[in-house]
Amino acid sequence: MASFVRFFNIWHMSLFFILAGMSTFYALQFRTSNEYIKETTLRLLIPLTFGNLLIFPPQVYIERISWWCETSTSRASSIKRRKEKFEMTSIIYLLESEEEMNFLLNSIFNKYLV
Repeated sequence: MASFVRFFNIWHMSLFFILAGMSTFYALQFRTSNEYIKETTLRLLIPLTFGNLLIFPPQVYIERISWWCETSTSRASSIKRRKEKFEMTSIIYLLESEEEMNFLLNSIFNKYLV
């Protein structure tokens, strides 16, 4: 099972795009383009916006706080690390874990799917 997952992990985003293209092709055979755009926008854009604005920022914040609490050796060093961490605005510092990067890639996929 692990080798199966490793093999498809390389192709999972490409498979999503193929699936999206096929579903769009078949959906446009039964609807007009305006109906399809309206339906797709309601189905994907609203949850994407909700997730990006209300779920993702608190999730990252809670992950940072829990990491700081686990790794801090003293209160002063913990405060110093927090300050340094929040001063960094680069996307690399915001997306440290693989799960966060996958969330970002899937969000971009959903955004361009609409």
